[in-house]
Amino acid sequence: MIRLVLFTLMHAVQVSTVDVTPMAANTAASEQVHELIDQLGGPDYHAREDASRKLLQAGSRALVSLKTAAHDTDPERAWRARRILAVIANAAEYRELQGTWTYTSVINFGKEEPKAAGALLELKDRSMTIRRRDGSVTPGASMFTIDGEATPKHFNIIAGRTITKGIYRLAGDTLTLCYPTDTSGPRPTDFETKVGDRRRLHVLTRKPAADSKGVERTPE
Repeated sequence: MIRLVLFTLMHAVQVSTVDVTPMAANTAASEQVHELIDQLGGPDYHAREDASRKLLQAGSRALVSLKTAAHDTDPERAWRARRILAVIANAAEYRELQGTWTYTSVINFGKEEPKAAGALLELKDRSMTIRRRDGSVTPGASMFTIDGEATPKHFNIIAGRTITKGIYRLAGDTLTLCYPTDTSGPRPTDFETKVGDRRRLHVLTRKPAADSKGVERTPE
């Protein structure tokens, strides 16, 4: 059931562009949110699912009530509120990560690789592309997923059937990634690397949107 609920919530994030129920007045909106929160712990499964979708689509307007409900004594209501909050948080994180990023520091196995700096990382929706300084693209299509609620935040690179488990830190226009060199490596717990540890530590800066259009550049 957990997987079904999570899939339903994520699907709602991806396909919803408008609110299901009009919330014109603040008072009416607040009352509706409270009603939906109550329904999260109701006896009817379909009503709980419907309330979850509507609260997810309400987004920031329901955050305060959802944070309160996350500590509710009703386990079903509390669990659903926490799941909705997690999906909202991840959706915001995905939006923040979108765009083109320039590698400013590349450290592999504890060793700085200055020649790799200047390459580009393009994040679009859930896909990621690494473009070398000469404009060529690294082979193999990759996807990425995140968990913005984890500490530190999780970043997974998916290529075919393999998953590389890393962590990330986003501070303004600076993105820091740390991950093992092979898919069997454990997820790092800190942003450090040293000689022989088979870790990659990359620091990137966001490329201004107007400057991201012509990313295919001639060799520098």
